[in-house]
Order: sequence, then structure tokens, then C-alpha cells
Amino acid sequence: MLCVVSERVPVLLRGLRDVLHSKEAENVAAAVATFFKNLVEAGVRPEDALGMAKGYMIDLRSLLVKKEWVWILIAKRRKGIKG
Repeated sequence: MLCVVSERVPVLLRGLRDVLHSKEAENVAAAVATFFKNLVEAGVRPEDALGMAKGYMIDLRSLLVKKEWVWILIAKRRKGIKG
């Protein structure tokens, strides 16, 4: 059991680190900022726009994590690692 954990946790943490510190993460930040700005310019109260932007950011981040997780699984399978 510990052997499985010691193999999977580092891979997961590296994958999350790469997602959070990637060019895609910078693009997500820019997209969220633009989304917020556009909402405010369209007349949405900043407080409401902030809540909407947070939801938008969570959706984008979850898509990135899922995408990166798929690439991690593909790489593992190519190396012959089950999981």
C-alpha cells in the first residue's frame, strides 16, 4: 500500500505543480482578468463580477487539471505503469 502511495503521490504533485506554473496558468489568469473587466464595463457591480470571475476561474482550472491528468496517465501507460 505504501509503495503505491509513494509512487503515485509524487507524480500527482509534479503534475499539479506543472499545471499551476505553466503558460496555460498565465493564460487562465489573463482570461479571468479580462472576463472581470468586461463584466464591470458592461455594468455589473464589481462585487457580483468578482463572484462570477471566481466561478469562471474554478471552471478553467478544473479543465486544466483534467487535461494535465490525462497527459500524466498517457505518459504512465507509455512507460508501462498501471494506474
